[in-house]
Amino acid sequence: MDYFVIGGDFRYAVLRGRGLLPTVSVGVGFTRMRGGIGVSAEDLGFGFAFEDQGTGQAITGTLNVTDPQIGIAWSADVLDFKAQVSKRFFFITPYLGLGASHGWSRVSYGANAGMSIYSSHNITLENLGNEFGINIDEMGMSSEISTRGWSFRAFGGFSLNLLALRIDFTGLYNLRDRNFGGTVGVRIQI
Repeated sequence: MDYFVIGGDFRYAVLRGRGLLPTVSVGVGFTRMRGGIGVSAEDLGFGFAFEDQGTGQAITGTLNVTDPQIGIAWSADVLDFKAQVSKRFFFITPYLGLGASHGWSRVSYGANAGMSIYSSHNITLENLGNEFGINIDEMGMSSEISTRGWSFRAFGGFSLNLLALRIDFTGLYNLRDRNFGGTVGVRIQI
């Protein structure tokens, strides 16, 4: 099992709230997360069947997997931009803001194993992999999918300011998918 996460957020006060004026800040942040899990398994045999698109003939056989190490892995990176307005009142700071995030992620699975095939037809591991949309060779099989995209949100909430400790309560609305969410966070601010 493997898990790793690291991130940071930097903000700059464009306008420092003095008197009745609020504080206006802009920020950028980055988060990297990756993980995976793997397990050893018993030798396996998978039956398969599909129709040859050229001849319409049914093709059957068995894929033999020797000493497999099976696993799944994922990673996600998020670049986050936000603008926020806030005003401190004693130990409470209410805030409102807009944010945009660009994320890209990847998920893969596979087995490192000895692979062999038996079929009454002349089919290879590569042909079988192409039929099912995965990579197969004598050393194993794998598949991977990745995606990327933008997300836009409006958010608001308040912070409880206890010396250098901040407890944030935030509600947010995803402008693209029209979903609501919420977070509670603790941070140290100096």
